Amino acid sequence: MNRFPLSFASFLVLILVAAVSAQQSPAPPAADAPAAEQPADSPADAGATFAPYVGTLTGDNVYVRSGAATNYYPIVKLKIGAPIRVVGEKHGWLQISPPKGCFSFIDKTFVDTGADGNGVINGDHVWVRAASLLPSHSRMKYAKQVRLDKGAIVTILGETDDGFYKIAPPKDVAVWVSGQFVARTPDAPEFTWDGQAWVSSASPTQISDDSTEAIAEAPTPTEPADETAPTITKGPQLETDRAAHTADSSKPAEAQITAARAANQALIDQIEKDLDVELQKKLKDRRLEPFIERFQPIARQDQNADEVSVLYAQNRIQQLQEQIEAKAAVLHVTQLASQLVETRQRSASERDTVLPIQRREPRRYDVRGMLTKSFVFTSPVGPKRYRIIDPSSRPAVTLAYIEVPQGKQLDEDLLLGRYVGIRASGKRIQQGVVRPVPVFLVDDVDLLGADEVKVAGPAGSKGPQQIHPGAAVAQEPAGGQDAATVDEEGPVTREQPGP
Repeated sequence: MNRFPLSFASFLVLILVAAVSAQQSPAPPAADAPAAEQPADSPADAGATFAPYVGTLTGDNVYVRSGAATNYYPIVKLKIGAPIRVVGEKHGWLQISPPKGCFSFIDKTFVDTGADGNGVINGDHVWVRAASLLPSHSRMKYAKQVRLDKGAIVTILGETDDGFYKIAPPKDVAVWVSGQFVARTPDAPEFTWDGQAWVSSASPTQISDDSTEAIAEAPTPTEPADETAPTITKGPQLETDRAAHTADSSKPAEAQITAARAANQALIDQIEKDLDVELQKKLKDRRLEPFIERFQPIARQDQNADEVSVLYAQNRIQQLQEQIEAKAAVLHVTQLASQLVETRQRSASERDTVLPIQRREPRRYDVRGMLTKSFVFTSPVGPKRYRIIDPSSRPAVTLAYIEVPQGKQLDEDLLLGRYVGIRASGKRIQQGVVRPVPVFLVDDVDLLGADEVKVAGPAGSKGPQQIHPGAAVAQEPAGGQDAATVDEEGPVTREQPGP
């Protein structure tokens, strides 16, 4: 009996199919690239005549994204019932003010820090980029939000290890949510600007518990050594349109950009070639961690020099991490399945040690009865015949004759007068007698000594007597009691076995 339900087998097949799909992960989708080529829409793009209003989320754990499409990375999840400030609309997507707790990125190169901890933009047309609170997308920076000009003040909340400050989103920054999860709330309290975010008194907590990355965990910017003059912290150069920037932060020369792209492409080609070889191995033997380490230097480069390669490396790292997690899950399920098979085999072995109850089929005979001599067929020539009688009838009658083939003989001393079973190799009907009787050509004779046989007692007795198979039975002469009323052989008299 199959002790494993079908649902488990289905579950195991589904897990294995998922692992195979993960093993053949394609290159990062091209849909992500356009989002990096152009900035996310600003509130002004949504239409100058749009009147902001308050809405309420009708779904739980709804993604807020860095742009008006699903190929833009999510930045946060919001709870059901959370109030939002809607400032624009585009193709079914609503442009909203960032919920309190969100932040943005800006290149440290273009920010001077002062004693008060705030930052001052030192160039023109500096992009602010969307940051994600979700750990799986925390390194994404390609979605552009708004440009800031020289002299703009930003509130610094922390910094990253790749040359960016975390800042409070500027007042005009907006993010996006699907309109199917928002209902207009006419009577809700208006949002107010508290200097760092648009907030509502209706619900101070908007962010879902799944958004686990906290701003407070980021390191704070280093205080300047000389408080009389601001300190400028240098970082990677990011912008491609900085004609108005200062001379010491001018964009890389075209030759440098071309060389960087060529070097990155050659490195990526080699990594992918080695990765293809690694993916040909069995799942349990694959080691993908080294390939993440090889993509890391590209992913951390300045996007201004080679944005395509940087984004490719970032997405490839994320895919490899997902494959590593899928591998661990598949190996775990495989181990569980192996343990279950071993348990089943062990149980089967234990069952085999228990002797089964066997049913013995009774031997089949063509006729059963007591073997006696025949007084009709007594010719010294021709086949030898014996009589099989029914010892339970009163008087005993002939059931059949058995004929011994030429060249064979029965052990009369052992079998005569005993209960036997006959297996025959042939059969015919004896004609010309008072009652037609079958004649069996003997093939085998068994002495049936396990059961008691009841036979009719002598005339005048009070009932049948019991004899054991093997008890002697004396034959009566053919001229005995009214043979015509019994059969051609006549009745059989019986005597108790001697001591």
